[in-house]
Amino acid sequence: MRSVRGAEAGAILSEGGRPRAAEMVPLTRKILSLSGRSIRQIAARQAHHKVEPDFHDKYGNIILAGGLVFCASIWTYVCTQTGITWNLSPIGKITPQEWRTD
Repeated sequence: MRSVRGAEAGAILSEGGRPRAAEMVPLTRKILSLSGRSIRQIAARQAHHKVEPDFHDKYGNIILAGGLVFCASIWTYVCTQTGITWNLSPIGKITPQEWRTD
């Protein structure tokens, strides 16, 4: 990485040695502007989340696996038992007709 010296450093950094607000990404600007009070509020908010698992934590993977099995079984039945002709490629099956001039 190239180090920034002299006039280039003054163009990017403010007097306090921190980058100017116009040069920062919004997330970086938000992180640098956090005060002690806001950090304590964030910590308190994260400490009060519920401990017990909710419905999605308990049954999410089971429902996902059941849906996968159901979908796979339906498509297996449709592909093997219904007798649908899928006609995947029309090459050699279509013959052009004569052009009609009415």
